[in-house]
Amino acid sequence: GDYIWLMVTLFSTLIPTLLHLSVAVLTLGLQYPAGVRNFVAGLLERGEQSGQAALLSGICICAMITIALWCPIWIFTFVVTHDHGAIVNAVLWGFEAFAWAIGGI
Repeated sequence: GDYIWLMVTLFSTLIPTLLHLSVAVLTLGLQYPAGVRNFVAGLLERGEQSGQAALLSGICICAMITIALWCPIWIFTFVVTHDHGAIVNAVLWGFEAFAWAIGGI
């Protein structure tokens, strides 16, 4: 309770981190699974001739973006709720120990 300001500061820095992680997941999803990349690229190429391929490629790209945005949020939620916040309490303890070591407390 005394260090609520520290938790607010930590969580406010996690928002840009989650956004950067989302971009990284999207980049990995678009580049490295060659089967997925080739499948979506093929759909995009066939999209000019077929309306169905254009629709399917749009659905695939939207799904990849949605997964990329939600994966970091799911991971973050797991970390916060796992074992009644044990990981969050451990992080808070680490920062409190560091603040104590440098004389901030």
